[in-house]
Amino acid sequence: MFKHKSKKAFTLIELLVVIAIIGLLATVSVIALNNARSKSRDAKRVSEIKQIQTALELYYNDQNRYPLTAEFISGGEIFSTSSYGTTTYLAHIPGAPTPADGACSDSENLFTYTSNDGSSYSLTFCLGVNTGTLTAGVNNANPYGIAYLNPGSEDAGCPTCEECVATSTPEECVATSTPSCSCNNVSLPCCELCGPSSVCQGSTYCGQNSNCPSGQACSGGTCIDFLCGTSQVTVTTLGNYTCGVNDRCVYDTVSINGRCWLKQNMNIGTRVNGAGNQSNNSSLEKYCYSDSLANCTTYGGLYQWDEAMQYSETASAQGICPTGWHIPTDTEQNALDQYLNDTTCNASRSGTWDCSAAGGKLKETGTSHWASPNTGATNAFSFTALPAGYRSTNGSFDGQGSYAYFWSSSISGSGAWYRYLNSGYSTVYRNPGGRAYGFSVRCLKD
Repeated sequence: MFKHKSKKAFTLIELLVVIAIIGLLATVSVIALNNARSKSRDAKRVSEIKQIQTALELYYNDQNRYPLTAEFISGGEIFSTSSYGTTTYLAHIPGAPTPADGACSDSENLFTYTSNDGSSYSLTFCLGVNTGTLTAGVNNANPYGIAYLNPGSEDAGCPTCEECVATSTPEECVATSTPSCSCNNVSLPCCELCGPSSVCQGSTYCGQNSNCPSGQACSGGTCIDFLCGTSQVTVTTLGNYTCGVNDRCVYDTVSINGRCWLKQNMNIGTRVNGAGNQSNNSSLEKYCYSDSLANCTTYGGLYQWDEAMQYSETASAQGICPTGWHIPTDTEQNALDQYLNDTTCNASRSGTWDCSAAGGKLKETGTSHWASPNTGATNAFSFTALPAGYRSTNGSFDGQGSYAYFWSSSISGSGAWYRYLNSGYSTVYRNPGGRAYGFSVRCLKD
């Protein structure tokens, strides 16, 4: 008879050791997986930030400014609209991957974009770990690249220079603002913060044109001599209204006979329907032809005289024009007529066409906007008048493609003087009109 040899089983201690090893391996695997996922999210954050930066630079190349804060909407798109159509630079603005990683809070994890005047921008995001050359923590992307935000700088509750100068000059901001911040371990007032690549912003930093001395304009945070025909005018705010996505916030300039004009009609304000009147309600309002914002984008807004003047009756009032600019007087419009005129030009005419060829020299050439025949159009001085049409006193719209009406700031009886261009004439029509009409506004530099 054969005897069966009994097999040894695992002891309890051996089983516990095996279970412990398996648990340890599982824990290491989970940690490694979580770290891999965290690094993957950080890599995605950096990739998407660089994608946004590329789109912002393409936008800047076309518009000579960056999108304003109100124009940048997560989940939306980065685009611009002109008379030639719509250009899309980024079809979908990505949001930050979730959850937040490392020491990043949920609010720090968001892609937060800021641009008060379009001359620069700040795009903050947070990394859980060091990624490439970037440091873990809150980082700031800007036109100069991407830099780590040191604790005690902007992310420590200190306003940025742009935020300071939006309501006061840099000097006032430095004198009154608290708390102080740190740039390269040096304590500095609010408006002398770490700028791009850890360069300290000095108290000469400007955020908009009104922060510069008379005769200068703000460009890239620096006050420069204003050169009409080359320099642009940026509108950040007008009264209580902040220029936004449905407005034109940057205007080109053109010099004619030593005077500087905006090259585009004003387009700023909340759109209201043509059926109602614009009102003195502390809210800037505009009409868009046929109640369509697309027409404002192409031709500019239409304004009743009182709204255009912002309820002043003083000739040369700023009205809806940028700081340092005004609605031209009838005399200033006449000076333009006389300079462009080829033969005779009666300054006192009323309800009459005159000033041969002056209208043609103001009108955009061709028939992409003007109806045929667009008589005499040469746009000789790049004024580029467009046929925006008008809003009638009964609330209807008429004349787009054929008529261009421009308010003056000069009163005539119960109405106000205006100039009128027509697709069938090369001359200029002068007449007083009722204030309830909605006409275009073209601003003149003080």
